[in-house]
Amino acid sequence: MTELPAEIQAVAAELESSLEQPGFPGSIPQLCGRLEQLLPHLAENPLLLPYSVEIHKQLRLIGSDLSFWQVARQAQGRSQRQDQISQRLKLLFGYCESMIEQLSPPQ
Repeated sequence: MTELPAEIQAVAAELESSLEQPGFPGSIPQLCGRLEQLLPHLAENPLLLPYSVEIHKQLRLIGSDLSFWQVARQAQGRSQRQDQISQRLKLLFGYCESMIEQLSPPQ
């Protein structure tokens, strides 16, 4: 695997661009898969373990939200799920930004 901070930065950039894309759900499932692959590497670092736990939780919730979004019959239900997923993606982006700060050498 490439260097962890670079991987986290790449995922953060993808998260940011997915929040700006109009097509929903777009690349969200693939993006969640990339984050899922990072989890074991995050858990190896004591500084990143709390992020690993929170990211895992958010990924599970996004998976549930996507499932409910797909079967929602009313526009309001779909809209609510889409808003929840967007909020969770923003939270994941924040976690990535925080991890990058944690891993950055002090200046």
